[in-house]
Amino acid sequence: MPVYWFDGLAVNVEKIDSQHKKLIDMINGLEKAIEMRRGTSQLTLLVDEMIGYARTHFNAEEGLMNRYGYPEFDSHVAEHEAFIDKTMSLAFAPDDDENRPVEVLKFLREWLVNHINGTDKPLGPFLNAQGVR
Repeated sequence: MPVYWFDGLAVNVEKIDSQHKKLIDMINGLEKAIEMRRGTSQLTLLVDEMIGYARTHFNAEEGLMNRYGYPEFDSHVAEHEAFIDKTMSLAFAPDDDENRPVEVLKFLREWLVNHINGTDKPLGPFLNAQGVR
């Protein structure tokens, strides 16, 4: 079941919202690859690309939080680090579990939506008050 962007996911910071949209597109691309029964190497490549892009996005968010003194900086960064750790451990575990791609997809989909709604939402108004749009 694809993830769809809707205005309720917006944090109202253009850079963050556009990066969230890209992450959603990447998750949906992974889902499509799973449905098309792409090989493990293709799925691994897609997950690796997503992790790389997530790091870019997290660095951008963390840079803004640090620059403007966001009070929840430490806990927000901890969530980012936990995401990378969990994704890496799920996606690159040594066993050949054929259900692993579906587990990874489920985790990515749920984590991103929950993170945006629960952790990123308060960041938007904070940054907007600092003049960041």
